[in-house]
Amino acid sequence: MLQAMKPKLTETDQRVEDALVEMGITYDTQYLGEREEVSDDGRPWKHDLWTITFVRREGEIFAKKVGELRQDYRTGIGQRAFPPGAVTPRPPYTPNTLAWHDWQATKRAVRPTAAAVLHSMFMDTLSVQATFEDWCDECGACSDSIKALCTYRSCQQLLIELRTFFARGQSERLASLVEDY
Repeated sequence: MLQAMKPKLTETDQRVEDALVEMGITYDTQYLGEREEVSDDGRPWKHDLWTITFVRREGEIFAKKVGELRQDYRTGIGQRAFPPGAVTPRPPYTPNTLAWHDWQATKRAVRPTAAAVLHSMFMDTLSVQATFEDWCDECGACSDSIKALCTYRSCQQLLIELRTFFARGQSERLASLVEDY
């Protein structure tokens, strides 16, 4: 089983982390391992599956949990990285050789940052305030598709969960921090 590594935080990542601390919100990830699903075009898609959790607490010591937002989150295997101290072979392995595949297998899943997760969530919910037909036009989906309707409803549900968990000012602040992520 792959081990997950901590990410290197960018300035935006750090600003989001700091904002969450100010808001009394903690962020955690749980790595569930590699999965493979069939994409819309019928090709297999390997990815790393995570459960992400935002928890809001009130009080100073032994703070009481007053809210939780939990979602599954997927990162493509292209997001994986070599562990610290890993050495690139010289000369580099020829792609698609046994040695190259063995070397690539040493890569580890990198935990998604709160900024990456929030950016993804805000982007998913950006257009679902429109009608289903307008959403389909904007996304290039067929308004006759049950799968498109399920996706639209999932995004609407996520919007409800975000609005329930974050106060309006918090949501707007975080959205502005990850706007150009």
